Amino acid sequence: MSVIGDLSDLDPGDLISVMGLLGKSGKLRLTCGESEGMVVFRGGKIIYAASSSFRENLGSMLLSRNLIDEAQLIAALEHQHKSVEEKRLGNILLEMGALTEDVLEDVIRTQVLRVFSEFIEWSSGEFRFDTMEVADHGEVSLPASDLLAPFGLSPDGVLLEAAQQVDEKGLMNETAAQTPAPATATSSVSLKSIATEIRAPEFKGETLKELMQLAETSFRRGVLFSARKDRFRPIAQFGVRSEGHLAENSILDFVVPRKLPGLLSQSAESKRTIMATLPSGQGDEGILEALVEPTETKSVASPLVVLDEVVLVLYGDRIRDDLQTGWIEKLEGHLGELAQAIQDDIARELSVHAKGAGAR
Repeated sequence: MSVIGDLSDLDPGDLISVMGLLGKSGKLRLTCGESEGMVVFRGGKIIYAASSSFRENLGSMLLSRNLIDEAQLIAALEHQHKSVEEKRLGNILLEMGALTEDVLEDVIRTQVLRVFSEFIEWSSGEFRFDTMEVADHGEVSLPASDLLAPFGLSPDGVLLEAAQQVDEKGLMNETAAQTPAPATATSSVSLKSIATEIRAPEFKGETLKELMQLAETSFRRGVLFSARKDRFRPIAQFGVRSEGHLAENSILDFVVPRKLPGLLSQSAESKRTIMATLPSGQGDEGILEALVEPTETKSVASPLVVLDEVVLVLYGDRIRDDLQTGWIEKLEGHLGELAQAIQDDIARELSVHAKGAGAR
C-alpha cells in the first residue's frame, strides 16, 4: 500500500508520529524543494534515516570521533569486500571487537538526529509512504547500508532530541542577534515547543494503547486526534468501519480544520470534556461523514493537556449502557495521569540532554 500527500497538510513530525504509533513497517520518502529524505520503519521503530544534504558515512563518522583507527577501518572494509554474503560495516566492527553495541547505536543515533533536525523544519513538499516487509534481523536492502540501526530507534526519543537541537539552534541565533531572552521564559518556551510542536506525546505507544483500551470500556467507537494550531488529525481509532475515512488505511487522509466550530474545537478551546449531540457545529459534519455510520448516542470529546497546551483530543460515541456514575471523571483522571507522565518524560529528557551538553 502507498500513501501520497503534501507536507503542507501533514508535516514530517505528524507522519513519523502516525507511523510510530501504528507500528508500521515501510519506507517514508520526503521531498522539499531540491532536498530529499528517507525514513525506514520496522514495526514502528526507526532503523534508517537519510537526507540528500547529509552524506557522511559510518566509517568517516567513527574516525572523526576517534572511536576506531584507520587500520581497523581498512581491515573491516576488506572483510566486507571479501564476504560472500552482504554484511554491514557496523556489524563487522562489532564482530571484530572494535566497537560495542552502545557506541554503534550512539553514532547512528547522532546521524539520525542530524537528519531529523532538518526534516522537522520542512513545511512544504511531498511525501510517499510505501508499506513493505522488513526482516526482524539480518540485512535490509537500503542505500548507505552501513548506517542501519540494527535494533531500531524509538521515535519519541529521537524526535525529542531533534526538537531540542532545533530549539537550541534558534536560541543561539537569537543570542547572536543580541535579542534579549529571559532565562525563565527560555525554559518555558523550550518545554512547550517540544510538547506541542514536536509531537512527543503521540509516541507514548504503550500509554496511548492503555488510554484507547480505557476508552473502549466507555465507548463502542472512538478516535484519538492530535491537536495542532490549525487542525485536528486522527492518529488512532477503534470501532470504525473499514470503508470510513477514519479507518487505519486512510487515517492520513482526514483532517478537521480547527477554525470550524464543533465538538473538537469546543473541547480544545475550553480544555475540558464536552458532551453533545452531533452535529453541534460545522466541524462535526466532516466527522460524521468520515465515520460512515450514525453516532446513535451523544458524543464526547476530552482533551489531553500538557504544559497548559492541548496536544490530543479523545473522541468517543456509542456510549455503553452499563457505565456507572463517574465514568467521565475516571476517563479525565486517566488523561491527567498521562499528561503528567509526559511532562515528567520531557523534563527528564531535557535534564539528561543538559548534563550531556555540560559534559562536552
